[in-house]
Amino acid sequence: MSEFEQYQPNQANYRQTTNRLGWASTPTRKILVARHVLRLIGVLNPEMFDEEHGTYLAQLLRSLLDCSLPPSSQSLFHSAPYIPSDRPDTYCLARARRERLVSIDTRLINGESKITFTSDVGRNGQSAIAMFKSSYVPEMNQADGVFAFEIDRVTSGTGLSTKIIAQGRAEILTRQPLWLGGDPLKLEKAGRQFFNKVCDLSSPTRFWHRWYLQLLDGTFRDWELAMEIVKIPNDVWNAGLVAAAEEIRRIEARLLSERMPQVEEIFKTDLGFYDVRSVISEPSKLIDSIESRVRFALDLAVQSNSCDLNDMSTAAKVLRHALDNCLDDPNALEQFLRRGSGMIKARITDGTFSGDDELGVLVDTLDELALQLRADHPEVAQAVDARTRQRFKELDDKKRLLGATLIDDLKEGTTGRLETELDLASETLRDGISDDASTDALKQSGNRAAKISLAERAKQAESSGTMAALKMGLRSNKLVEFVMDLFSGGGLP
Repeated sequence: MSEFEQYQPNQANYRQTTNRLGWASTPTRKILVARHVLRLIGVLNPEMFDEEHGTYLAQLLRSLLDCSLPPSSQSLFHSAPYIPSDRPDTYCLARARRERLVSIDTRLINGESKITFTSDVGRNGQSAIAMFKSSYVPEMNQADGVFAFEIDRVTSGTGLSTKIIAQGRAEILTRQPLWLGGDPLKLEKAGRQFFNKVCDLSSPTRFWHRWYLQLLDGTFRDWELAMEIVKIPNDVWNAGLVAAAEEIRRIEARLLSERMPQVEEIFKTDLGFYDVRSVISEPSKLIDSIESRVRFALDLAVQSNSCDLNDMSTAAKVLRHALDNCLDDPNALEQFLRRGSGMIKARITDGTFSGDDELGVLVDTLDELALQLRADHPEVAQAVDARTRQRFKELDDKKRLLGATLIDDLKEGTTGRLETELDLASETLRDGISDDASTDALKQSGNRAAKISLAERAKQAESSGTMAALKMGLRSNKLVEFVMDLFSGGGLP
């Protein structure tokens, strides 16, 4: 018999196990009850949510979001009372301690528990509006088994004096898939269908759809976003899901602005799509790496017999000066790298320099490292930020929407985190809620497009690029050019 199978409910072992919820800490009880409700939420009929019940649904989802968080992230807005107080058999989630939202009856009538979704406060002061009492559907037996399994897993070997141990285990549980055991079949499918219906991806309420799918997989980790959403004022939640969704979008836009990754790299997956990952990099090590790479590329080009660049050339003098005198001034270093690259490109264009491979490597290196300084070095990024924010405030809606379209085009060749964050950046621009958030979204996307563009240029130089890669290069170039023109009037800031 597997560890899960021994928790298939019968009157004796189920009540014995669920009774432990009475002495568990409130944060622990919130987590266990909320997860059980989320497994059963598919028994609700999406068609029943009119204006009044839509308000109830908003408050219910808010409580489930709050109560499914790790204990340290939970608010005091919701409680998990139980009745009766001596030998409890019913466990609830409520706003404060007064307004009960959902209750679980663990008495196993006809062999199964019962869930009741109830709105204690209704329109025009009406009270005790019983929305739904579940039938004893066969699939609930599976959910009851998982409920008992999780309670035992969290509380085993603990008691009143060691509740903190159970609470620590409950925190681990918040990072686990919603169905830890058993075969949910119809209930999981019903839950997906419920969220598809009331919170589909094309609606303003799409956060809830994304959140539920991540809970199923055990991958939801954005505690900060969840805490901010829970704090949305009651009067907004009482206006229903769509009203709350507008506030959620504002919160997401603000957090997107605050979370702009300063150090990251673009890489290509095994399937040929671009993604992004954070890398650990100290500013001093970044400067050391840049110095080493520029010196190597510059020496290689100077020693070339065919490109005509030599140490007496103005471009070479500019770069030597940057390497010898500006390593302690990252802003000056970034400007000299751009200036050197621009001078070399101009000399190639007018025929003074021959565009051989070594010179091409130098130009690409200078462009890449200047970009990396702007994106990843805090001092340079701060200076760029100060120069760009005012320019973006002067941006009209037409250009803002064009930027969103260019980001959407770039998204087609990406995957994973990069695809998700480009999608959020596009949404931020289209919403236009915050100038600061829009500025950061466009800057971040432009930096990422520039890194992709450099990678595609390197592939083309090696004659290894496919037609798909060529299209990706063109899309990234369009976004880079748009950002360059926007922020600097023809050159990167």
